[in-house]
Amino acid sequence: MSEKPRKRSFLKSFFVRLAVKCVVLMVIGFAAFFLFKRFGREIFGVKTERNGALVASQLEKCQELVSVKNHYSDIVTIKKSRIAGFAKAFTIVKFYGVIRAGVGNLGDAEYEVSADGNSVRVHLPPCEILGNEISGIEVFDESRSIFVSVSLSELADEIQVNKELSEQNLVSEGLLDEAEEHAKQIVENTLYALGFSSVVVEF
Repeated sequence: MSEKPRKRSFLKSFFVRLAVKCVVLMVIGFAAFFLFKRFGREIFGVKTERNGALVASQLEKCQELVSVKNHYSDIVTIKKSRIAGFAKAFTIVKFYGVIRAGVGNLGDAEYEVSADGNSVRVHLPPCEILGNEISGIEVFDESRSIFVSVSLSELADEIQVNKELSEQNLVSEGLLDEAEEHAKQIVENTLYALGFSSVVVEF
């Protein structure tokens, strides 16, 4: 047998095998494409739905998120006089308060999970003052007279006024901004712990 028929036979066999491989790869490629088109959304949809449920569960578990707790104190002085200034009374007290700030209801948060279930974007409600309570009162000095005295209701009213002023001052100094920053960190850490690779939290 001559060399040319052998070469032709070899080349023919080689191209046949190559053609078969190409056909097989094309069939596999088309099959993978149609399977992904048919079931891909369902598969990713299940993962997205599952991860979305995890986000909702974590947010609903903590309806109120206290991200900042600030302790403060102030001094209240009440002076009274009668009978042309001859009857006098005064009270000086120091009160201590605790103010809490954060997200009032995490259930109102909006979130969006990516199609592959790996990323989540959360939009939180704005932070607000969640509470401002008096934690203690200390009497510094007081003086009473049979003709004039400082009543407990007067003292309570004055403390209430100063408590509200303290709250306004703390807010003007950036308390709510600090609360938002801490709230973002808390929610981010919680969602990263759930397995998300990318977390964006905004207000």
